[in-house]
Amino acid sequence: MLFAGIASAQNIVFNGTIFKSKLLSATTSNGVAIDSNGNSIQIDGDGDSEISYTEATAVYKLYIDNAFMDNLDGIEHFTSLTDLDFHQNLVTSINFSSLVNLQNVIANHNSLTTLDISTLTNLLYIDVSNNLLETIYAKNGTTSDVIDFTGGSNTNVLSYICTDELQVTTLQSQLPGSSTCVVNSYCTVPPGGIYSTLSGTIVFDELSNGIDASDPKFPFIKVACVIGSQVLQTTSDANGQYVFYTQQTTGSFSIVPVIENTNAFVIPPSFMGTLGSNVIHDFAITPATTPVPDLEVVVNPFSPAVSGSDAVYQVTYKNKGSKAVTGNVQLNYDSTNLTIVSCTDTNASIATLGQVSLNFTNLLPFETRSFYVTLTVNSAYTAGNFLDFNTIITDDLGPTEPTTSIDNSFTYRQTVGTPISNQLKCLEGAIVDSSQIGQYLHYDLHFVNNGNAVATSVVVKTIFDATKYDLNSIQLLNSSHPLDVKMDGDVALFHLNNVAIGGPGGDGGILLKIKSNANLVAGQTVTSNAELFFDYGTNFNIAITPSSSAITNIEATTYQNLSVSQYDLDSSIVVYPNPASSAVTISSKSTITSTQLFDVFGRLLQTNLTNSDKVTMDITERLNGVYFLKITSESGQKVERIVKE
Repeated sequence: MLFAGIASAQNIVFNGTIFKSKLLSATTSNGVAIDSNGNSIQIDGDGDSEISYTEATAVYKLYIDNAFMDNLDGIEHFTSLTDLDFHQNLVTSINFSSLVNLQNVIANHNSLTTLDISTLTNLLYIDVSNNLLETIYAKNGTTSDVIDFTGGSNTNVLSYICTDELQVTTLQSQLPGSSTCVVNSYCTVPPGGIYSTLSGTIVFDELSNGIDASDPKFPFIKVACVIGSQVLQTTSDANGQYVFYTQQTTGSFSIVPVIENTNAFVIPPSFMGTLGSNVIHDFAITPATTPVPDLEVVVNPFSPAVSGSDAVYQVTYKNKGSKAVTGNVQLNYDSTNLTIVSCTDTNASIATLGQVSLNFTNLLPFETRSFYVTLTVNSAYTAGNFLDFNTIITDDLGPTEPTTSIDNSFTYRQTVGTPISNQLKCLEGAIVDSSQIGQYLHYDLHFVNNGNAVATSVVVKTIFDATKYDLNSIQLLNSSHPLDVKMDGDVALFHLNNVAIGGPGGDGGILLKIKSNANLVAGQTVTSNAELFFDYGTNFNIAITPSSSAITNIEATTYQNLSVSQYDLDSSIVVYPNPASSAVTISSKSTITSTQLFDVFGRLLQTNLTNSDKVTMDITERLNGVYFLKITSESGQKVERIVKE
């Protein structure tokens, strides 16, 4: 009895009898099963009407077509297979995960709904035409495999194909023009197939005594990796860990942290090594001989500003220096048109009208903190009006300490009534003075799940024009959810996993900054946008396909030589309507002395000299497009972007 039990445990358990019967029908002459020598074999070698694990591994090619099989449960034990043909059956699913030796698969005319060949690193050809495919996972690290998925219902219901980056264009070209199927490589963060990792942890070694468990580790520390001519960038995660993936097995690499304030720290030298295996290397960043404080603050919207409703704003502050800092963050808002509701940091003071003030202590080097402020937009303040915000960060180190002040304050203007959905927004606005060329632009990337199901992953793709932006300067400041970052050339990919964003209406965002190129001139415009993909991964839910991808607006920022530094800003100036088709009205609490109209290239088109607190400019004859109005009043100046439509 014991012997019989052991023997039974060595046999494959099949789901039903059709597949098993087909295997048992193999003989040395009918070509159902072929061994490693190319000979037809009887799979049931001992004639016991069972298929053992050992007997299964003797099969290298298997031809089981036209057998009315509805499942191939047990095929996973045929691990030696290089060729498998089961076309003209009724199979609805198949587990290829252990069949890593497969090279050729014929599976057309079945009822497959999902195809996962991501483990088939030796695959050369697979025919899955004329099935019922909704999803294909073909990110297997090989670019030589050919996938035939056309024909039948596939072209009607196919919604998502995940493949290797180099095969995206090829598979897209096989789709009919009417197809809405998405093809990308975003189902997993690592590449497909066989790869190695270059990873480690970034720590701040304040005492310069080597890495130990007490050294702080922080997210958003940028790390660069050079492999041949390829330059990759990433940022550390919440635990200070970074990782690069590579499929190259020969050659060398170098890795180095990229710190924004290089004067504040001693940056360790690049770590160099040879590709071919996993590498772990930790970096200890130490303070400069004289520690340097360097603070930064940004304010960005986290919801739209709608008359009579609450609006939420995020204040992010960071220590980029090498000295722990105690200080204050102050948010100033328009108290005439906004009423304070709450602040998420209970230590903040909100008693002063128009101000939220927070004293902070021991902000460590590389540490980022944030808080959210909720404000109610007064119902009388209608759509089209502006809300101005300013935030300032100071320290208590005294005048003898060196400071950097360029990013110790930040100003943001929001238009009432402008929705925030899936969008990329330059917080500096549509117009930036040309004196700021070469400085950082801050981008708030906001995403909203408009589907009816919970999104568990979000992938954001942005492409920055290398002729307009300094690609090496990109820095991640904040994120609503943990994320993996991959920057390769001008493409930045942000993978947010385990986000659990409910729908409809669940949202999140990423705050980043990047410098414009220093060789830009007044009149030039920098533009960018982002693509967003919700749940295009192994958990892809076809039920929310219509809401699973989006492309944000193209965000344009123009540098203009329209400096008003010698004037005060007249914030009472209002321009309406905007957009306009024939004329715009400009009003101010002070007398308006002149209005000047510029095109997007900074050329002066029209000047009107006036002497009134309300004037009109006729733009009927102007071509449709974007223009800039420079308005001068007795109280100051203001520059407004207008659209002629």
